[in-house]
Amino acid sequence: MTALQFPCTIFQTQNRMDDNSAKDMCCGDLSQLKTHFHLLDVSTRANPYHLTKITPFTQPQSMFYGFRGEEEKITRQQCANILFDEFRDLSRLFSIYGPYKHLIEKMITHMQYGNGKPFTSMHLDGALKEHILERIRQRTVRACG
Repeated sequence: MTALQFPCTIFQTQNRMDDNSAKDMCCGDLSQLKTHFHLLDVSTRANPYHLTKITPFTQPQSMFYGFRGEEEKITRQQCANILFDEFRDLSRLFSIYGPYKHLIEKMITHMQYGNGKPFTSMHLDGALKEHILERIRQRTVRACG
């Protein structure tokens, strides 16, 4: 297995920019995650299917499993907050350096609290401009070479 080369593209939509009706811009439901994608263990911190908090006491592979009785119930909002916090933490693995390293965290926070409003950022606009200019440069080099 080869190491990732940074920067790298993790996801790229096949739809035009700002197309909120595109299929990849719509959210699914939990049953779709379970039945269609077979995603059962989606978090190490919370179980969104049962609205319970995951701790070392509730994980069978832990040496502390079963010492504390029942699982801790949480509300939907608490579960969502836990999942978004975990999402932010995990995203740091893919944004460890460069001028845009804080951008993904801002995007995730906007996804959590933005209520469907478009995300805007001067840094993101700059990154898009840089990306477009680089693609133009590459095409020019290929055409001349």
